[in-house]
Amino acid sequence: MLHKNEDKTYRVLLERLEDLQKEIEKTPCDWVLVKKSLNELLIFWREMLHLEQDSVRIVAEMNRLFRLLETDLLILQVSLNSLNFQQRLANFQQRLGQGIGYCKLMLAQNE
Repeated sequence: MLHKNEDKTYRVLLERLEDLQKEIEKTPCDWVLVKKSLNELLIFWREMLHLEQDSVRIVAEMNRLFRLLETDLLILQVSLNSLNFQQRLANFQQRLGQGIGYCKLMLAQNE
């Protein structure tokens, strides 16, 4: 069960992940903004870790997810003009979807 502050924090995290997902879907995508948004998300996540007490598994998955998103973004930036770009973009979008799913799971457990 999430405390009131944790519930609010997961809602903010969910909103930020969804905003990042929308930016990725734009054509053309502003990769500088995406990188900045992901960095802000990582800072926000690290700050909220001290609030999380009950769901160690979700925390571990979110930590893993953010590390993978950072790696995906680096690869995306390198492959902007390559044939691999669409595959890399799909991987990035899938991971964003997972993060959104984790947030929704945490919020659903609280209802």
